[in-house]
Amino acid sequence: MIDEDIRSFIKSTVPYPLLSCEPLTGGANNRVYKLNFSDRNSLILKRYFQHPQDLRKRLFSEYSFLQYAWNIGLRCIPQPLYSDEKANAAIYSFIIGKPVEKMHISDLLIQQTINFFLALNNSNDQGKTLPIASEACFSIDEHLRTIEKRVKTLLSCEHPTVIEFLQHQLLPAWEKIRKTIEQTADCPLFEQEQCISPSDFGFHNALLQENNQLAFIDFEYAGWDDPAKTVCDFFCQPRIPVSRSFFHTTSHQFVSFCSHPENVLQRINLLFPAYRIKWCCIILNCFLPIGQTRRCFARLDEQNEEQLKKAKEMLAEDFSWRT
Repeated sequence: MIDEDIRSFIKSTVPYPLLSCEPLTGGANNRVYKLNFSDRNSLILKRYFQHPQDLRKRLFSEYSFLQYAWNIGLRCIPQPLYSDEKANAAIYSFIIGKPVEKMHISDLLIQQTINFFLALNNSNDQGKTLPIASEACFSIDEHLRTIEKRVKTLLSCEHPTVIEFLQHQLLPAWEKIRKTIEQTADCPLFEQEQCISPSDFGFHNALLQENNQLAFIDFEYAGWDDPAKTVCDFFCQPRIPVSRSFFHTTSHQFVSFCSHPENVLQRINLLFPAYRIKWCCIILNCFLPIGQTRRCFARLDEQNEEQLKKAKEMLAEDFSWRT
């Protein structure tokens, strides 16, 4: 079943009789439907989550990013076709592909992610009007404050096992990491080294097509950001972990568009331990009221205890390999 405003949106934009509307699973934040027609290819309809405590403009961020990427010639993405602010929804082309699994990750697929990121940042003049990314950070202090905010928010959790983990493991680790970073000489990010970031970038937001080519999806957090954050997130996201053996090559190529790549590489190594803390917090969002509401909207049945296990494993990881 779809709401009347969504039905009106489809009817007013797609000039083809709708055969069926099929809900798709897998998204953690939004409701996604496959629109089937008798005489044309299927389309994707995405209705975005909205909450009084989460004011991010997910529709605007994703749709404007895809318009930019499509206009500079990228075709490894869904084509943006229609959007409607009132319905808080958009319609995109449907991409045939299967979810990427850890066993699929290879030098070839890693290079495709690198090429996609660099293509986004070879035409920056056209992307000047894009918004800043969700939780964008342009200084070391901003990175620390953003992660500190996540840690403090998580402390409002009332789950006793989570509170024990926070107080005895995560908080002591975060305090040590934060102080180490604060005591290190700042390596500023020059304006010309800011990047257009897909945000939440990783193989969990990609589809593998029959020709062994990747298609990239889900850009509701995209926009201008620090390339160091993009790299840290890429290697910290837990859903489809990327082998650390790819870290050196990937990080060096990701920053190759920068005028001072060695400066950004220094930021990556400095911030990486802090981003492990950030992702521990993200993993545990399901224990917070807003996280539960968002996943309920997306109709996602979250296994909370499994999430706590993942956070513990991430915090315990030895990350000395990065240097």
